[in-house]
Amino acid sequence: MQRLNAVSAAVYLLDEDHVELRVAMIGGSPPSFFTLPGRMGLDAPYASTRALASGKPAVLVDPDPADPDQQHVPPYPYVALSVPVTDADRRFGALTVLRLETRGTYRAAERTDLQEIGNELATALAGLAESGAAIAAGPTPLLVLVGSDADTSICTPGWGVSGVPGSAGHQPDVSAATAR
Repeated sequence: MQRLNAVSAAVYLLDEDHVELRVAMIGGSPPSFFTLPGRMGLDAPYASTRALASGKPAVLVDPDPADPDQQHVPPYPYVALSVPVTDADRRFGALTVLRLETRGTYRAAERTDLQEIGNELATALAGLAESGAAIAAGPTPLLVLVGSDADTSICTPGWGVSGVPGSAGHQPDVSAATAR
């Protein structure tokens, strides 16, 4: 995660019927990992499903575009990058990372780095599958908290909830408002 300036990462695995992706493991820190969906149909417009379907890295800036009758959409302060987790014979799922949108989009080298990690994961999962292990997400994802050196601050103007940790971007500058 640190190499990609990511605040969260998730491993999604296909369910038993191969009709949806389910989160098996999430690493990172709140509030970012709470924004990752627990499951998604393969036709959902997420980076994870697009990466699995295309066999290539996929980027998503806003996971929930506004409906035509919706006037306001809460901003999403993360950019997602997903890569397929596949080998020559099997599709296992996708590996997804989130970074703060203030860090910019993912460069080609970062996409390649994540794909290499996804390929290593696919090799490990293929070995487990060949030994007879079932490759599926459990009933709840494994949560792995990041070390204290990760930048988890969110300072995106207009985003957040006052008083909620990690929502600092919402905090207005009260001193400037009262000085008028």
